[in-house]
Amino acid sequence: MRYTACGLTLAANAPIAGLGAAAGDAETDVGIAFHAGEPLPPADPSDGAWYVSQDRDEHGSPLLVALMHTADGSRWLRYSEGAVFRVAADASCVDGWWQPPLTDADAATFLLGPVLAFTMRLRGLVPLHASAVAIDGRAVLFAGHPGAGKSTTAAVFAALGFPVLSDDVVPVLPTDAGPLAWPGYPRVSLWGDAADTLFAGHAPLPPYSATYAKRYLDLDGVRLPFQATPLPIGAVFVFDGDGDAAPGVRPLRTRDGVVALLGHTYGTYLIDRALRAREFDVLAGLGGTVPVWRLRFGTALGDLTGQCLALAAHVRRTIYRGARPEAGLPV
Repeated sequence: MRYTACGLTLAANAPIAGLGAAAGDAETDVGIAFHAGEPLPPADPSDGAWYVSQDRDEHGSPLLVALMHTADGSRWLRYSEGAVFRVAADASCVDGWWQPPLTDADAATFLLGPVLAFTMRLRGLVPLHASAVAIDGRAVLFAGHPGAGKSTTAAVFAALGFPVLSDDVVPVLPTDAGPLAWPGYPRVSLWGDAADTLFAGHAPLPPYSATYAKRYLDLDGVRLPFQATPLPIGAVFVFDGDGDAAPGVRPLRTRDGVVALLGHTYGTYLIDRALRAREFDVLAGLGGTVPVWRLRFGTALGDLTGQCLALAAHVRRTIYRGARPEAGLPV
């Protein structure tokens, strides 16, 4: 079973819900082997831990322990929920094991989030913790901390007819022509209040699983647009975490934009010095060639459609065409 996601062609031994099929002639980048219900492989006593989560579960165990296998250099990600993933040293294959109460859907959530993000890094891509939409042939990214509104914003833009490029993880790759953003897959994750407010006229959006609270918007299923090919990056908006700030946007100087981007990469806790240097180089190039803006929306979900329309007009007029922004715009 062959899929495409995040700039990679995946060949899996079991279905992965939500992913689009890869082209028949596409060369496989990463092989995925699922081992559902098999015993979790024990850690080798000689494995070296390079990351231990400070957050603990109810039993006092770290939520994540990351180890390197001394024999072959493979990386092991051991989650306290009952899932283990092995990433080959050359990132050519990923194995996954899990035990109940985790389900296949839970395993896919791990795989398509932190595990695939780490695999991307080993293959030269830098994953931003962001969502992205296509506006006039260019990718517009929305970066921010969990709960900032990245996915909700992407869903609203989709409902307005702007294709979603990726949700939650946006792979960035520098090229001679400028930085590219690669597509994820045609799903958007939403919390219940956003799902109920924004898509009240549709059937209730299904949850990912009984153990994962977010619901998913299947873009293909509701016939909303998805951008399936990579795009040059036209702008990046970073959600402002200042609760006292007024709604609006403001441009960031190059240095401040790069610093903001460095604060919103995916899985930074797992990277070593070489991967961190790669991350800095890629994001310095991105911040040096693409405008980065601070963004703050109002808090009412009902106002978000109008705010996204105003933001799209701002992108076209001010960022793409270089016009001087008008006072009070766009949100």
